[in-house]
Amino acid sequence: MDRSAHGESQSADPPDPDDADETADADCVELSSEPELTTLAKAILDARRDYPIVCLTARPGEHDPALSATFVREIVGPGVPIYFVRTRRLTRYLGSLLPPRFDVWDGATRVWWPGVSERSDPIEHPRIYDPSGRWAGQSAKARRRVRDEAPSRAHAQTTTRAR
Repeated sequence: MDRSAHGESQSADPPDPDDADETADADCVELSSEPELTTLAKAILDARRDYPIVCLTARPGEHDPALSATFVREIVGPGVPIYFVRTRRLTRYLGSLLPPRFDVWDGATRVWWPGVSERSDPIEHPRIYDPSGRWAGQSAKARRRVRDEAPSRAHAQTTTRAR
């Protein structure tokens, strides 16, 4: 493994183009710059927002979301924006723009329901993380956990995509 200029582990292998297709097929947008993350943070904190926002991240040294974008899309349905932030540096930047404990990092997935503010309870906006790293194959147990922690509120929302 190499280290980037920001001290992040980087895999020696380039990203697999088939994985990029899987992310695109799920209508998941990769954010790769601070201006894009600033826009996302503003959307998360927008008091007028009436739809959930989902963010996927990669484990350190990996190029792909730890949780499959296609798997998440199956759960949240169409119309819910799903974003992917690949690097630890960028997830830390996003976290710096949000209230404390609303961040997402190192292979976790976060659902931000409407109403994120300094007074919000982060537990109401689930951060789903499997430290074992076993859910890359999306086991039945992981599938149940995501469904339980990201309740069917996403299905009940009639939304338009806001990017």
